[in-house]
Amino acid sequence: MVSVEALMKLIERIHPTKPTEPPTLPEFSGLDHEDPKAFLEECKAKLANTDATLWREKVAARFRDAAAEWWGFNAPFARSFQDLEKALLSKYDSPAIKQKLISEFHGTKQADGESAVSFLAKKRLLSSRIYPDMTDEELTKLCRLLLNDELIKYSAFAPPRSMEDLIAGATEIEAILSKGKTTKPTKPARPQALPRCTWTITGRGGKRPRGRVCSRVQSRERRPIITVNATRHGDAYLPRITVQIGGKEVVALIDTGATHNLIRTKTVQDEKIAPTYVTRVNTAIAEIRGNIRGSQKLRCTFGKVQITSEFLVTDDLVETVLLGYPFLLQHRAILDFQRGCLHIGTEERATIFFSTASTKRPQSLREGLAPVAPKEVPAVKDVQHDFPKQLEPELHQLLHEFRDVFNNDPTPTTTATTKHTIHLRDYTPFRVRPYRYSDTKKLLIDEQVEQMLADGIIEPATSEYASPIVIVKKKDGRPTFCVDYRRLNTITKDEAASLPIIQETLRDLGQAQVFTSLDLKLGYWQVPLSEESKQYTAFSTPDGGLYQFRVMPFGLKGAPSTFQRLMCQEVLPGHLRKFAMVYLDDIIIYSQSHEEHLKHLRLVLERLQIHGLCCAPQKCHLGAKKINYLGHVVTDQGNYPQEHHLQQIQSATPPKDRRSLRSFLGLCNWLRDYVPNFADLAYPLTDLLGQKKPYRWGTLEQEAFESVKGALSAPLMLHRPDPNKTFVLQTDASGVGMAAVLYQEDGANRRVISYSSARFNKTERRYHSNEQECLAVVWAIRRYRPYLEDKQFILRTDNKALVWLQQMKDQRAKLTRWAIELQGYQCIIQHCPGRENQLADILSRDPEERLPQDEDLSDTDRLLPPEPTPFACPLQIQTLADEVRQGQRDDAEFTARMVALRQVEDEPQDRWQRTFRRLYTTRDNLLFGPGGKLYVPTNVRLRVLYENHDQNLAGHPGAEETERTIREDYHWPRLSADVRDYVRHCLLCAQVKKGAPQPTAPLKPRQPRRPFEIIACDVMGPYPETPAGYKYIFVVTDLFSRWVEAFPTTATTTAEAIRIMEEEVFPRQGYPQAIITDNGAQFTSGPWKRACRHWQAETWTTAPYTPRENPTERRNQELKKALRVRLAGREQNTWDRELPTALFNVRRRRNAATGMSPSHLLYGRDLAFPGAWDAPGDRAPRTPVADREANARQNQQHYIERRQQLDRNAAVVTFQPGDQVMRRVPQGTRNQPFGFKWTGPHRVVHRIGDSHIYLVETESGRSKQHVDRLRPAYL
Repeated sequence: MVSVEALMKLIERIHPTKPTEPPTLPEFSGLDHEDPKAFLEECKAKLANTDATLWREKVAARFRDAAAEWWGFNAPFARSFQDLEKALLSKYDSPAIKQKLISEFHGTKQADGESAVSFLAKKRLLSSRIYPDMTDEELTKLCRLLLNDELIKYSAFAPPRSMEDLIAGATEIEAILSKGKTTKPTKPARPQALPRCTWTITGRGGKRPRGRVCSRVQSRERRPIITVNATRHGDAYLPRITVQIGGKEVVALIDTGATHNLIRTKTVQDEKIAPTYVTRVNTAIAEIRGNIRGSQKLRCTFGKVQITSEFLVTDDLVETVLLGYPFLLQHRAILDFQRGCLHIGTEERATIFFSTASTKRPQSLREGLAPVAPKEVPAVKDVQHDFPKQLEPELHQLLHEFRDVFNNDPTPTTTATTKHTIHLRDYTPFRVRPYRYSDTKKLLIDEQVEQMLADGIIEPATSEYASPIVIVKKKDGRPTFCVDYRRLNTITKDEAASLPIIQETLRDLGQAQVFTSLDLKLGYWQVPLSEESKQYTAFSTPDGGLYQFRVMPFGLKGAPSTFQRLMCQEVLPGHLRKFAMVYLDDIIIYSQSHEEHLKHLRLVLERLQIHGLCCAPQKCHLGAKKINYLGHVVTDQGNYPQEHHLQQIQSATPPKDRRSLRSFLGLCNWLRDYVPNFADLAYPLTDLLGQKKPYRWGTLEQEAFESVKGALSAPLMLHRPDPNKTFVLQTDASGVGMAAVLYQEDGANRRVISYSSARFNKTERRYHSNEQECLAVVWAIRRYRPYLEDKQFILRTDNKALVWLQQMKDQRAKLTRWAIELQGYQCIIQHCPGRENQLADILSRDPEERLPQDEDLSDTDRLLPPEPTPFACPLQIQTLADEVRQGQRDDAEFTARMVALRQVEDEPQDRWQRTFRRLYTTRDNLLFGPGGKLYVPTNVRLRVLYENHDQNLAGHPGAEETERTIREDYHWPRLSADVRDYVRHCLLCAQVKKGAPQPTAPLKPRQPRRPFEIIACDVMGPYPETPAGYKYIFVVTDLFSRWVEAFPTTATTTAEAIRIMEEEVFPRQGYPQAIITDNGAQFTSGPWKRACRHWQAETWTTAPYTPRENPTERRNQELKKALRVRLAGREQNTWDRELPTALFNVRRRRNAATGMSPSHLLYGRDLAFPGAWDAPGDRAPRTPVADREANARQNQQHYIERRQQLDRNAAVVTFQPGDQVMRRVPQGTRNQPFGFKWTGPHRVVHRIGDSHIYLVETESGRSKQHVDRLRPAYL
């Protein structure tokens, strides 16, 4: 019987099985673009059917290069596949590695000499790892900004749509640039011989011109063959301009390599073509097919500049017109590729911006495809328009042509026209700690940071500056990411530029009938930041990250000025106030008809495309009869306010304090131009703002409040001025104020342009009625001067005051100046009786109060043009209480409290619920704490703390006063602790306030063994000069016996100190082993140090500004007290006579440390008073010197031990290297008596030995600082 094994062997011999091929595993080299996670996952999938114990060896065998070298060092520590996997991910996929790769991706630009293909390939590979979900279009926009500056500039003419387009376009541009740098121009081909002419044109006198020429007929039949050297490149990058030639508007190509001007035959008239001598034409970028037909002189119009030049006419020129180099040179042309324009003209110059319009048909039509349908163009689909049906095809084609301007991509593009630079007044680095955020806000911050990194808006930073993040809400209620740049703005230099006045902008729209509003998408983010300014915009995230902006962020001090300059001086010059207006990122285009509007729209879109600016399609409205612009509604009839402003006023509640009243009036002031009697209606409210009277809301104020709301419920429309119609200015004055109305008459209708009123000041109220009427006229003319000067207008008033002014013979300077000023205007004066002057009369009754001013100064200034004044636009005014209320609605903690309160509101069940119900109440859907104080949720507590501590009127009070102020209106748990913590971390308070006392450091006692072994020196004074000329006292103290030597002196120089020591001290007491001094100039100079070396005495100096380190300071105080006693009630300049007596008192006074007086310790007895030797009784015998010194040393040791025991009970602050500390400013700084008391924070370098002196980095370098002059910086 055959066994199973034998049978299996037989089958295997007959049908051998094929060996299974092992799976091919991927390789891993450790390059930046290689993803270790993907490598491991692929290895696991292919090794699924393999023994798991073999995975480690098989995977390790696929390591190459750097990864193989890494594995050689780490193989002994990874004994299993799991160990290998953990080690590999730790090495190549840690958070630090990812952060490094992100930084390299965004921070590494194309290097000089590096090809675009290689650079973009690296970026594409790296992006596949760090941004796997990024679309190709997003990657294209991000990588384009990382190319070198030349490629960025040239690619701006036709932004690529994909990475393939970007690589192809960049390669083409590099080829053009490299050819222009390295390739010599090719030699032109030899021209063909011209055929013989049957006849020639002779010159004057029958002379035949040199060379053969062909007649017009001969040129048609036997044209000369012209050799043209042309290189055609992508026409998207070529400069073209719009020019008028022969009354036609055409697009001309600028070719600086062309030797002649060329024009297509169809553009000129055949009968005006003249023969030509030209036999050779060279061009650089144009493409010419066929022969030259002749030449023709044509008049070209560039803006206001007209130039006549000769053009060669050819049949098959691809471009309509080509302008060559000689033409550009003759007329001093300048090509400005940065701004995308041509400057041309000799005497009169013109600036012509490049046109992006092609002279050919659209690509889709050239290739035989169907025209682009409106729904296929994103711009047409998203942009709202009101163009008539017959103009829609032109509009669709226009939007398709400028589809890059109406970009739906959320990633903003940046312009190459300008960069924003931040100029600081103080370059001291600062770091503002991040605010505390809820989990929801932290998640929002993480998402925004990740998105901005992907979009190229920000990049990782290593800056010394840091600002905190704030989350604010937009008008639609959505939270948005912002940075609080208040600290940066305080040290940023002011910008001189100002924004236009909105009311003036609206009036300048004139009689336009069609409007377009364009809103630039994320306007500020389209302006890049200069490299040196990026570090200042750094902000810190809750997780400790630090990032900086690559573009101009919102909230910077100079950002509005930079953006306004960009739009006015670079993007839209020549168009402003003709058919376009701009206010930051809001553009309005206005025209008389839709046909004209299309032309104006094209001109503006061309400029935006040239400068690389994009609009938000959803926020644009084209060709409308009514649009919203800058808070107003602009129509073909006039302007009126937007509805939401009126709703805010109508929903306002009566103000409870001056702050809320000021906010309400600020919003109403925004609309006061629409209400003729606003000042009269609001007078009781404006009068309540005065600080001299208490704030009391009564019946009169409530009636005025309702009257203002009623007047603004349906405000009058204001018309725009028509320059073709006559202006009428109507004025009036009452005993308290003056008013004016500017309008134009259209038949029987009055088209009101503006209302205004003002209150007389104290001086003007005393004027005669005629003078007041004249003042009203002069004031009104000044106010509306831009509309009235240099043209005739009608002046209507209800008094003959102007006639009186012209006829009066008074020589008062004020009236003379008024008369002279009015003579400069062409006004027709019409008398309007008071009963007919109701339009202006209602304005002059109790109008708004003006600021008091000096009469003569104001009258003198009125002869000069008015200076521009800033205009406030309070669209949305929010008080602190409003922020708290809104914070309650947004805070999750508040919602939970409200739910809990409603549950226990009716029937509290337990003790906690009853306590909760007793402490908290609800009113108007708001939560109030004990005492009816508004409950402040967590998200706005920092705001409340800032308003009651940091803002100017608060004045940085202490913790107790800050808490008291907050508790007047608000409540939240742990209020006291939060206030103390906030005040403790306030940098300004730490700098200017004395601060809480901290335990002083124990003194390090120096223990001499015998008298005058160690002495201390100091200088006291200056004091009142004595008759002998003394002003100072030089003091020397023996540290063993406390014996004091004091000498009056006239100076504090080093020479005087050395003289006293050598002539007075050393001859009596001998030379010491060491001398202790402070850091005075006389003790730190070179001569003093040389003298100490000569005396063979060590020099010990104390820490700066730490007088208690010097032992003689205590003796100085005793000496001062003795002198005060002796000089009480006497002349102070006789102190030098009393100094010996004071020394007598000090020397015989018992010392606490030694237990005996200095004289007893030194001489064995106390100094005797006068007559003491005759006193009855035995005097104490003199003790031996050795016994006295031994007792003194023992007493001093006990004294030191007691002091050390006390010092141990006082916890002296200590610092570690790297700690941040505040340093006390030296007292007596006369040039800044109100300056900071503390400076910092400063970094501690290290501690000097075991002393209480630290080496600290200060503004002027490293210096020694005693611990008593330092304190922790809680920042």
